[in-house]
Amino acid sequence: MRLEIARVTPAPGADRSSPYAGLGPLMMQMLTPDGPVTMEWAGGAEGVRATLKSRLSILPAGSVVLQRTGAPAIQVLDPERRTYFEVPAAAATESGAAVPDLQLRATGETATIAGQRAQRFELSLTLALPSSQGVPASASLPHDFQIAGDMWFTDAFSGAEYASMLRTIDALIAIPGLGAAVPAGRFPVKTRLRLTLLPDYELRSEIVELTTGPVDVGALTVPADYRKVGAPSGR
Repeated sequence: MRLEIARVTPAPGADRSSPYAGLGPLMMQMLTPDGPVTMEWAGGAEGVRATLKSRLSILPAGSVVLQRTGAPAIQVLDPERRTYFEVPAAAATESGAAVPDLQLRATGETATIAGQRAQRFELSLTLALPSSQGVPASASLPHDFQIAGDMWFTDAFSGAEYASMLRTIDALIAIPGLGAAVPAGRFPVKTRLRLTLLPDYELRSEIVELTTGPVDVGALTVPADYRKVGAPSGR
């Protein structure tokens, strides 16, 4: 899987006066500081393992993410330091945002992506920005934001193992409400998304290779000599 935040020509009517309009460079530096991110995934009924081939946010290249099916936590391993930390699985996908106002329209267009036939859908959703409990929202700041773009889905991969993989992807990329945009029984293989908070940028992801096969249960287990540490700031 390849993930990148790319600078693009702003969409017509983009609000350049928004106080969030300058977040693009900051988001790029926070999420993809070394450029496009490549991740290798292995998934099965037992769980999901993802290996980062390049840096993603605060996770260095080489980090390994484990999510056992039904486990209460996602484990993030640093093989170089032989340490790991945990993130509650439920919290990983809780953004604090409200249920999205979602529109998903089939275009009828198809393409072959990662060797699978995929259908393109146009996506539009509106999300309320999360706010701290007891802190009044500022009248000068937006109370919601919009995501629009294209998503390509295949129905060739469905079942618990792919649902688990999707949840882990959702947690790593951390776009609130995006998981709700995936129709039941389908798997996203390509996305092109724009956020009104980032008018000059586009979030892109694409599965470049996808194969099936058994997953070694041992590959979903933290090695015995790894030391547990606290989660880094920001997780």
